[in-house]
Amino acid sequence: MNNHVNEPLTPRERDVARLVARGYSNRQIADDLVVAPSTAERHVANILSKLHMRSRAEIGVWAVQHESISSRPSIPGRRDTLPPELTSFVGRERALRELAELIPKTRLLTLVGSGGVGKSRLVLRLAGSRIEANGREVWLVELAGLSDPALLPQTVASVLGLRDQRGLSMVETLVAALRARPLLLVLDNCEPVVGACADLVSAMLLRCPDLQVLATSRIPLHLTAEITWPVDPLVTAEAVQLFVERARGDSQFRAHRPEQPRRR
Repeated sequence: MNNHVNEPLTPRERDVARLVARGYSNRQIADDLVVAPSTAERHVANILSKLHMRSRAEIGVWAVQHESISSRPSIPGRRDTLPPELTSFVGRERALRELAELIPKTRLLTLVGSGGVGKSRLVLRLAGSRIEANGREVWLVELAGLSDPALLPQTVASVLGLRDQRGLSMVETLVAALRARPLLLVLDNCEPVVGACADLVSAMLLRCPDLQVLATSRIPLHLTAEITWPVDPLVTAEAVQLFVERARGDSQFRAHRPEQPRRR
């Protein structure tokens, strides 16, 4: 990450950077700032360009280092950073029931499956159900754009709104903040930095008794406390239902009858 800034950020871009650090999606940023989602997307793109960065995770780290971000969310009553569901949730009812029974029995549950199989959508629905069940804080950390394992602790801290503490490493800062804080941490797309995820999760679970972790990855974290859950593709009927519902929501979608071979 290049810390040299050729162009200063505007006040609005700094607001956006702070929200990115809290794990907000572009749509959540738009809702918070009362702007169009395309405007939020443009602000994020401008920040990436001005700061010479490649990912939202890097913006989050920069915001924690340069902006005044408290250790609690700024929105009164806000207890999660889960994005709103903009489309219907199709299938997986049995998986959700079984996972809901399993999650109270473990502190580390990893949904494992190939790319695009639906791990992220499933884990977000599962995490949302935990808010309704026990009111626990739920924080989402998206790792798909993170390529440097060394930035993982800072990335998690930025979502939680934590800043560097003098004399403490970022891992120690996380542990100190979460030691007595009942919290469900969702780590989505761990595979780019899976080794760093395993190290960080192991350290936090060992020293933070009220912490629970939900993860998604193409490969397990391979920790003793981990329970893995394989996520398979949707069955045919559910896949068809998903296709139909997404097609209905796409104004550009057109169904065409296949051409019949001409009779000679």
